[in-house]
Amino acid sequence: MIVTAEELAIYIDIQRFTNRQEDVANLVLAGLQSEIETILRRPVSVDEYVETYTVDETYLNGRASFFPMSNNDLTYPMPPYPLTLRNSPVVAIGQIRTRNYPGYGIGWVTQTPGVDYTVRRWGVDLYKVNANDQVEVTYTAGLDGASIPFIKISILRAAARELINQIDDVVGIKDLQTRDIPRKETGFTVDEIEVFQRWKRHQIIS
Repeated sequence: MIVTAEELAIYIDIQRFTNRQEDVANLVLAGLQSEIETILRRPVSVDEYVETYTVDETYLNGRASFFPMSNNDLTYPMPPYPLTLRNSPVVAIGQIRTRNYPGYGIGWVTQTPGVDYTVRRWGVDLYKVNANDQVEVTYTAGLDGASIPFIKISILRAAARELINQIDDVVGIKDLQTRDIPRKETGFTVDEIEVFQRWKRHQIIS
């Protein structure tokens, strides 16, 4: 998680959480980070992913004739196959392997970076694949949320509000009476969510 229970304790000026309070804090922090990732449609911490895709059946690689010139045709290379990965921004590609369809008789072939593919923030351009080929991509991706102050402070603020409500509820139950303390707003505020939009992923994933 990009915000730790220790950081939350410092933020709300508590010397240290009890074991039970730390468990609750971690639960709240995990939930808030998940909520941000749902809003942004992308991870807010850098992690490794392994994903497998099938090249679209309509894609044809190789070279195509353009204009006939006596006995030789003028040819041009087909554009690369753009593969949009499920998580972005892409930080690094660990490995790309492909295997041909049908039969996959030659097994997996490791692709060479800069020759067989080009890395983009949204995914990769593949140069040596054909229709229905399988592609396995191992990569790291995600926003470095720990280095984005607004994301961190928003999680801290929302977690603090949640914990204050939880502490008030627990104390009230132990006292067998309600406490005359107005409840804090939980979750992220409308203003915070509006600012999150600048990091929102807008690509359409099929």
